[in-house]
Amino acid sequence: MRSAALELSRYHLNHITADFWLSLFKSMSEDGASNGVYDFTSRTVKLVKAHVNSITQEQVKAFVIKHPFVNRDIAEDDLTLYLTKEERIKACCWLYAQGYYGSGAGFLAQGSGAVLSTLLFERETVSPLLRIPSSPELWLTEKARSTEYRSLNSDKSETSSAERTINTYIIAAKLINTNIFKDNASSPLIDATKVLSVRKINDLVTLKPTGRTQTLHPDIVFKLTRQSFEFVLKFQQEILDTCLLAISKGASKSTKARSNKERPDERRPEFIPEIHQNMSHAERGHFMQTKVMGTLNEKAVKAMGIRQVLPFEVLADDKYNAIRNNESLFELYSVLIGSCQYLTGVISARRQDELVSLASTGNLKPNKNPLEEGNEDIEYNLIFKLKKSGNGGKLSTNKTIERPITASLAKIIWRLESFNVVA
Repeated sequence: MRSAALELSRYHLNHITADFWLSLFKSMSEDGASNGVYDFTSRTVKLVKAHVNSITQEQVKAFVIKHPFVNRDIAEDDLTLYLTKEERIKACCWLYAQGYYGSGAGFLAQGSGAVLSTLLFERETVSPLLRIPSSPELWLTEKARSTEYRSLNSDKSETSSAERTINTYIIAAKLINTNIFKDNASSPLIDATKVLSVRKINDLVTLKPTGRTQTLHPDIVFKLTRQSFEFVLKFQQEILDTCLLAISKGASKSTKARSNKERPDERRPEFIPEIHQNMSHAERGHFMQTKVMGTLNEKAVKAMGIRQVLPFEVLADDKYNAIRNNESLFELYSVLIGSCQYLTGVISARRQDELVSLASTGNLKPNKNPLEEGNEDIEYNLIFKLKKSGNGGKLSTNKTIERPITASLAKIIWRLESFNVVA
């Protein structure tokens, strides 16, 4: 890929100097390892700009009618190619003609990295494992997500790759020295890689410390903490009681396949697809779908806004508004558990691994009910396994320690533990 700049055919590896390596690793640190080497962004922009003038306005109009998503406005923070809207539409139109989006049943709305790789690196030597990232500016539809919003970007704009990542590539680069003094092989300058180190790269660009991401803004943290507390204090006991009642009613129902007698066999004339297709095969599934609501406390269900017990399908329409309206009991339970986990972590300042390793019961010391009269003045501790401590080996153990927590958090934990004992 850099044979012309290095005059590779004439000088072989002699022009691969320390400056060459430092320049390469600076690019890898700033733009990511793959993009630093292959420069996907600049190559893609250069490729499409070389062909957009071949696309007529008639083609643009027809393409926008067929794929209106390409005509959307994109926030500047989400741009990577920085094409104008007209250039972007023409680029998509030209790429479509090159087979970038597949065809027929093989239609790929976000494009094919394999096709783009061929267009970008024709007659060049690249890794067969190369994976070209998909640019949202070239999508024909929005990518399906199992979450309502995109995840928060935790990368700091002023930092780049992690130190550990760059060090891995430095080690790999130094393997070029195994060619030295071998017959019929070009020998690189050994001094070229001597200067390569994380410290040297850090002099050129700020590397991100291993395992560290950007802390969320205090406004987000405080708002989420307040909302979580208000939600838990208002609904925790009612949600747990209602869930316990629902699962106790369904526990006696069979989970075996075809145990639902109300769902006819697909081969019998009684089977009506419009009615029976989405009906559960198991007795318990059908009961939880259609009958369990009638066994719950009507007043509590109505007060919370619950319309069904089971969670929504992953890609169900208007799923997130329904979750916000408390329409599913089990979705409500998931929100409750997430809120309790968040509050425990943020108030006690514990690691994620320390939270998920908590036992189902017995996490409070003293192990007394903070809701009972007479226990108001007890100072509670949270018992947990301290990560990054203890003994290693095959039977590794972490040190068990205690740390003070607030009475309000002790009450939340006690309610969950009480539910776990019964459930």
